[in-house]
Amino acid sequence: MLDASWHTIGAATRTDRVACLRAASAAFAQEQTLLSEMRHAFSTPVASLALLFVGACGSIVDPVRAREIHRTPRICGFPIALDIGVGNLVWIACFGSSELVAVSRDDYAAVHRVALGDAPLNVVAHPERPFAYVSLPRANAVEEVDLVTGEVTRRVVVGIEPDGLRWAAR
Repeated sequence: MLDASWHTIGAATRTDRVACLRAASAAFAQEQTLLSEMRHAFSTPVASLALLFVGACGSIVDPVRAREIHRTPRICGFPIALDIGVGNLVWIACFGSSELVAVSRDDYAAVHRVALGDAPLNVVAHPERPFAYVSLPRANAVEEVDLVTGEVTRRVVVGIEPDGLRWAAR
Protein backbone atom coordinates (compact mmCIF):
# COMPACT_ATOMS: atom_id res chain seq x y z
CA MET A 1 0.00 0.00 0.00
CA LEU A 2 2.81 2.44 0.82
CA ASP A 3 4.59 1.57 -2.43
CA ALA A 4 1.45 2.60 -4.31
CA SER A 5 1.42 5.89 -2.38
CA TRP A 6 5.06 6.56 -3.21
CA HIS A 7 4.44 5.76 -6.84
CA THR A 8 1.41 8.05 -6.90
CA ILE A 9 3.28 11.03 -5.52
CA GLY A 10 6.35 10.28 -7.62
CA ALA A 11 8.84 9.60 -4.82
CA ALA A 12 11.51 7.53 -6.51
CA THR A 13 14.58 7.75 -4.29
CA ARG A 14 15.11 6.34 -0.81
CA THR A 15 15.36 9.91 0.54
CA ASP A 16 11.98 10.74 -0.98
CA ARG A 17 10.46 7.60 0.52
CA VAL A 18 11.82 8.46 3.98
CA ALA A 19 10.46 12.02 3.67
CA CYS A 20 7.10 10.61 2.57
CA LEU A 21 7.01 8.23 5.57
CA ARG A 22 7.91 11.06 7.96
CA ALA A 23 5.14 13.26 6.52
CA ALA A 24 2.62 10.42 6.76
CA SER A 25 3.75 9.67 10.32
CA ALA A 26 3.39 13.35 11.32
CA ALA A 27 -0.09 13.51 9.75
CA PHE A 28 -1.08 10.31 11.59
CA ALA A 29 0.22 11.72 14.89
CA GLN A 30 -1.77 14.93 14.37
CA GLU A 31 -4.89 12.90 13.62
CA GLN A 32 -4.40 10.80 16.76
CA THR A 33 -3.87 13.96 18.85
CA LEU A 34 -7.05 15.48 17.43
CA LEU A 35 -9.05 12.32 18.16
CA SER A 36 -7.63 12.25 21.69
CA GLU A 37 -8.56 15.91 22.24
CA MET A 38 -12.08 15.26 20.88
CA ARG A 39 -12.51 12.29 23.22
CA HIS A 40 -11.34 14.41 26.16
CA ALA A 41 -13.47 17.42 25.21
CA PHE A 42 -16.61 15.36 24.84
CA SER A 43 -16.08 13.02 27.77
CA THR A 44 -18.24 15.08 30.15
CA PRO A 45 -21.94 14.17 30.53
CA VAL A 46 -22.95 17.64 29.30
CA ALA A 47 -21.16 17.29 25.98
CA SER A 48 -21.04 13.59 25.23
CA LEU A 49 -21.85 13.99 21.54
CA ALA A 50 -20.39 16.10 18.77
CA LEU A 51 -22.60 17.85 16.24
CA LEU A 52 -20.68 18.16 12.99
CA PHE A 53 -21.81 19.65 9.72
CA VAL A 54 -20.91 18.38 6.29
CA GLY A 55 -22.52 20.59 3.67
CA ALA A 56 -26.01 21.55 4.76
CA CYS A 57 -26.71 18.40 6.77
CA GLY A 58 -25.56 17.67 10.29
CA SER A 59 -24.03 14.51 11.65
CA ILE A 60 -24.32 13.62 15.32
CA VAL A 61 -21.06 11.87 16.17
CA ASP A 62 -20.05 9.88 19.23
CA PRO A 63 -16.34 10.82 19.44
CA VAL A 64 -15.51 8.11 21.98
CA ARG A 65 -16.64 5.39 19.59
CA ALA A 66 -15.72 7.50 16.51
CA ARG A 67 -18.96 6.84 14.68
CA GLU A 68 -21.94 8.74 13.35
CA ILE A 69 -25.12 7.96 15.28
CA HIS A 70 -27.60 10.25 13.53
CA ARG A 71 -27.77 12.40 10.40
CA THR A 72 -30.04 15.43 10.37
CA PRO A 73 -31.94 16.69 7.35
CA ARG A 74 -30.92 20.00 5.79
CA ILE A 75 -30.92 22.57 8.60
CA CYS A 76 -30.05 25.77 6.74
CA GLY A 77 -27.86 27.31 4.09
CA PHE A 78 -24.17 26.64 4.87
CA PRO A 79 -24.04 25.98 8.63
CA ILE A 80 -20.66 27.27 9.76
CA ALA A 81 -20.53 27.46 13.58
CA LEU A 82 -22.50 26.36 16.62
CA ASP A 83 -22.73 26.73 20.37
CA ILE A 84 -24.95 25.38 23.13
CA GLY A 85 -27.24 27.97 24.68
CA VAL A 86 -29.72 27.84 27.54
CA GLY A 87 -31.99 24.84 27.78
CA ASN A 88 -31.70 21.93 25.42
CA LEU A 89 -30.86 23.85 22.25
CA VAL A 90 -27.87 24.10 19.97
CA TRP A 91 -27.62 27.42 18.11
CA ILE A 92 -26.20 27.22 14.60
CA ALA A 93 -24.85 30.18 12.63
CA CYS A 94 -25.83 29.73 8.99
CA PHE A 95 -23.67 31.75 6.61
CA GLY A 96 -25.58 30.99 3.40
CA SER A 97 -29.03 31.83 4.74
CA SER A 98 -27.97 34.67 7.12
CA GLU A 99 -29.73 33.21 10.11
CA LEU A 100 -29.25 31.68 13.52
CA VAL A 101 -31.10 28.37 13.88
CA ALA A 102 -32.02 26.64 17.14
CA VAL A 103 -31.85 22.85 16.97
CA SER A 104 -33.29 20.61 19.69
CA ARG A 105 -30.80 18.21 21.24
CA ASP A 106 -33.66 15.76 21.76
CA ASP A 107 -34.50 15.09 18.12
CA TYR A 108 -32.09 17.42 16.26
CA ALA A 109 -34.96 19.24 14.56
CA ALA A 110 -34.86 22.98 13.84
CA VAL A 111 -37.24 24.62 16.32
CA HIS A 112 -36.57 28.33 15.82
CA ARG A 113 -34.98 30.66 13.25
CA VAL A 114 -33.63 34.17 13.78
CA ALA A 115 -32.99 36.35 10.72
CA LEU A 116 -29.68 38.18 11.04
CA GLY A 117 -28.54 41.43 9.44
CA ASP A 118 -25.88 39.68 7.37
CA ALA A 119 -24.09 36.35 6.93
CA PRO A 120 -22.69 35.10 10.28
CA LEU A 121 -19.32 33.47 10.67
CA ASN A 122 -19.34 32.49 14.33
CA VAL A 123 -21.64 32.25 17.33
CA VAL A 124 -20.97 32.07 21.06
CA ALA A 125 -23.61 31.71 23.76
CA HIS A 126 -23.29 33.69 26.97
CA PRO A 127 -22.23 31.27 29.73
CA GLU A 128 -24.83 32.51 32.25
CA ARG A 129 -27.43 34.62 30.43
CA PRO A 130 -29.82 33.70 27.60
CA PHE A 131 -27.94 35.59 24.88
CA ALA A 132 -25.79 34.63 21.93
CA TYR A 133 -23.34 36.80 20.05
CA VAL A 134 -22.91 36.39 16.33
CA SER A 135 -20.02 37.77 14.26
CA LEU A 136 -20.96 39.35 10.93
CA PRO A 137 -17.66 39.85 9.08
CA ARG A 138 -19.08 41.48 5.94
CA ALA A 139 -20.90 44.05 8.10
CA ASN A 140 -17.94 44.53 10.49
CA ALA A 141 -20.35 43.94 13.35
CA VAL A 142 -21.44 41.59 16.15
CA GLU A 143 -25.14 41.06 16.85
CA GLU A 144 -26.59 40.11 20.22
CA VAL A 145 -29.51 37.70 20.05
CA ASP A 146 -31.96 37.11 22.91
CA LEU A 147 -32.28 33.31 22.98
CA VAL A 148 -35.63 33.46 24.80
CA THR A 149 -37.44 35.80 22.40
CA GLY A 150 -35.36 34.98 19.35
CA GLU A 151 -34.83 38.64 18.52
CA VAL A 152 -31.71 40.60 17.66
CA THR A 153 -31.36 43.02 20.58
CA ARG A 154 -28.19 44.92 19.67
CA ARG A 155 -25.70 45.40 16.88
CA VAL A 156 -22.19 46.60 17.68
CA VAL A 157 -19.90 47.82 14.92
CA VAL A 158 -16.42 46.45 15.58
CA GLY A 159 -13.11 46.12 13.72
CA ILE A 160 -12.69 44.78 10.23
CA GLU A 161 -14.16 41.32 9.58
CA PRO A 162 -14.76 39.91 13.06
CA ASP A 163 -14.62 36.15 12.95
CA GLY A 164 -13.63 34.40 16.17
CA LEU A 165 -15.73 34.78 19.31
CA ARG A 166 -14.89 33.27 22.71
CA TRP A 167 -15.50 34.14 26.36
CA ALA A 168 -12.41 35.11 28.31
CA ALA A 169 -12.22 34.76 32.09
CA ARG A 170 -11.57 37.94 34.02
